[in-house]
Amino acid sequence: MPTVNLGNLGNLGSLGSAQEERRVVVPGRVRLEVAELVALAQAGPFRLPFDVSAVEAALTATAEGSGSAADEARRAWYARLSPDAASPQDEVALLLAAQAGRVRESSTDADRAAARAAMTEAIGVLADAEALLEVELGLRLGPDAPAQARAWVGVRGETAVSLATVSGAEFELAWGATAALPEMLAHLVRLPADPDDPDDPDDPEEADLPDRFTIPVELLAAVEAGAARHRDELLPALVERFPGAVTGADDTPYDAGEALTLLHTVHDRMTARLRVVVAGRRPDVAGVVVWLRVAGQWYAVDPDTVAGFPVARARAAVPRDLARSVGPVLARVWGRDV
Repeated sequence: MPTVNLGNLGNLGSLGSAQEERRVVVPGRVRLEVAELVALAQAGPFRLPFDVSAVEAALTATAEGSGSAADEARRAWYARLSPDAASPQDEVALLLAAQAGRVRESSTDADRAAARAAMTEAIGVLADAEALLEVELGLRLGPDAPAQARAWVGVRGETAVSLATVSGAEFELAWGATAALPEMLAHLVRLPADPDDPDDPDDPEEADLPDRFTIPVELLAAVEAGAARHRDELLPALVERFPGAVTGADDTPYDAGEALTLLHTVHDRMTARLRVVVAGRRPDVAGVVVWLRVAGQWYAVDPDTVAGFPVARARAAVPRDLARSVGPVLARVWGRDV
């Protein structure tokens, strides 16, 4: 990573006379197209945490100035079946070809050499991370909003790197010292307010939920399945099987009616689901962090057991709290305090 050498710290007095150097990682944040991202990884060479074979093929074809015979055969086959519609694969191929062309044109730009070097080094940290966080964000923000976002956050030594995308065609690459990790994670889950709030149109951030609540995992799955199958009448009977397991603030037990209201509010007003998988170099050590967003409010979700039932304990959170949720898991996987 780009660093600034602050030189020797000098005599440490009562702590000893050892001379130490301190390096500060210079932070950066850039947007880049997927073709440029893959080209930078190839220059490493570094491996990205997802399949890039189609992009590599587009870069090769652009460098050679020709397409593949397989692509031509596929286009002919698709045109025979659907002569009035363009192949979805062709749309992707055209996008990648255009991006690959821009990569080729900018590769000799001396003004971008330093930026390319910094980005390549950041990708190298991600590729050889001591701990890697894979972030999956399912979104329900409206018909015109994306349905998901993905990110990968790697830490190595004193450096943290984040790579995030919504479309898969463009990415945001960010890097900094590990001290910047809380803000790096918070940045990934700062979402727009709920655009449609039937409870309070003047304050779309409010959700009619307690700051803390507990719901049996089976009920959360049932309300989702019932809505998908249009079998909401099954939920009241299922709630009766978990007396006292649905609770609100201060662990106050809910009756059946209150439990149903809570379940439907969580399901109907949910705007995002977050899952962070934390893995390290040891395949036997990993962990998962789960959050839910209801209207504009995030909730950190922790597993627990009540009266023998697996439950999800939810507590209101803000984006900066994500590091607090991830921290213990990351420390265990990474083997370092964070």
